[in-house]
Amino acid sequence: LAFGCSGTPLGINIPNYDDIRQTDGFKNVNLANVYPKAKASRMKFLSEEDIALICKHDEVASKIHTALHELLGHGTGKLFSKNKEGALNFKDVTNPLTGEAVTKYYEANETYDYKFGSLSSSYEECRADTVGIYLALFDQPLEIFAGEQKENWEDITYVMWMSQLLQGFRALEYYNPESKKWGQAHVMGRYVTMRVLHEAGLVDITFTEDDTNMIVSLKRDLLRTDGKDAVGKFLTKLQVYKSSGDSETGLKMYQDYSQVDEFFLKIRNIVLRHKLPRRLELQPHLSKESESVNYADFEETFEGIITSYQTRYPEFDQEMLNLWDQDRESIRM
Repeated sequence: LAFGCSGTPLGINIPNYDDIRQTDGFKNVNLANVYPKAKASRMKFLSEEDIALICKHDEVASKIHTALHELLGHGTGKLFSKNKEGALNFKDVTNPLTGEAVTKYYEANETYDYKFGSLSSSYEECRADTVGIYLALFDQPLEIFAGEQKENWEDITYVMWMSQLLQGFRALEYYNPESKKWGQAHVMGRYVTMRVLHEAGLVDITFTEDDTNMIVSLKRDLLRTDGKDAVGKFLTKLQVYKSSGDSETGLKMYQDYSQVDEFFLKIRNIVLRHKLPRRLELQPHLSKESESVNYADFEETFEGIITSYQTRYPEFDQEMLNLWDQDRESIRM
């Protein structure tokens, strides 16, 4: 299986159609060989202690968060709706935010994407990410995915939260202050999650004297108290507004958290100052000769990437060349 793109996903919840997922179910794909390897040289804004922890536990922490993000993030959450015959798909449900009966729902001709518009993808990715870090505070997911590492569970959970926090800061690379718009759904969602953690008092930011760098830390001792409370309440709101189709209230809350004020513009300048080149993907190659399997690795260079593709696809592909010739003028190099 090969992805013809520059941003291969770590996991996928399919199909991306709520009407099918709501009635027939879904499946998840985990692309285990796509997970990036945590490297200290690429980590900015963290203490040496946090860098060491992430390098040690990132592989299993990423696997668990991806599984929770896809399976229980995208894969769960009932949408209350009325069908063409006027029948509701729910009965006697209490809104946990108001304590009263649910009165809002999707009409027969309405979908989540229609109601939440251009922010539907970002809102949904934020919900799935938040599910991931919230459920990491419980033992059962860790028992399933890291049962043999029980002595490391606290560190793994901390790394999951710390990684999401760091990605929230790095998301500022994709914010355009002139247009006040975000360039990508996932990163906007991670920024919103970071703002929730920051608002809850879980984050410390220490700037250098000249404001050209910073150290970000997460108050580990508060994760299971203030952190769990803040993220749990935020996740409840995200889910209630999505389930009931209350886009007016949900999008107002979401847009408020996504604002980038002067303080976070200052942080954006620091993030841009330390921006790293985009990560490239390089895969080893397996081949079989007789009864033996050969493993070929490649240098972590542009030349190594080219060699890996030559090794994987040794035959000349005229059809691929024709497609390239057809579209080359519209492809940004």
